Amino acid sequence: MVLEYILTPTVALETFSQIFKMMKRNRPNLFDQKRNDIYFIPKSFFNSMDDSKFIPMLRNLLEGVIYGDETGVCEFPDPDDEDGDFEGVRFTNWEDEVQIVSKEIMEKLLLEASQRYVLINPKHKTEVEEIYRQRGKKSFPKEEVEEEPDEVTIGLIKKLFSPKKRG
Repeated sequence: MVLEYILTPTVALETFSQIFKMMKRNRPNLFDQKRNDIYFIPKSFFNSMDDSKFIPMLRNLLEGVIYGDETGVCEFPDPDDEDGDFEGVRFTNWEDEVQIVSKEIMEKLLLEASQRYVLINPKHKTEVEEIYRQRGKKSFPKEEVEEEPDEVTIGLIKKLFSPKKRG
């Protein structure tokens, strides 16, 4: 049996716009994208954040407020909903895949993403530290990032911060 996938113009446009948006971002991913990672969906959510959206996303998530865009959503249970359709923190990516994690796991991944964001965007370190301080959260960035950046990430960081040749 052969399955055919018909790529409609709408699906093609959405798919290519996502690809181009990610290419345009011009920074390395905050996390490695491994499909078999148990936290693939939350990590892909953090990776999809543009630099311009990272700080507002950080503020919202530390306050327990929903944040999302066309690439994904992170949401918390509604405290007014007595039935509560989930406990923890729900991540949905742009392919409508869903994963629910504990609040502690979300905070750990958010801290890692923040640490990596600051490594890539050192000019935002003070702002990120202040956001963590205001929220009374774990001091930032005392915990070290668990993984060393790979060679591709190091190369991109060097390229981004190397002096430009004038000619």
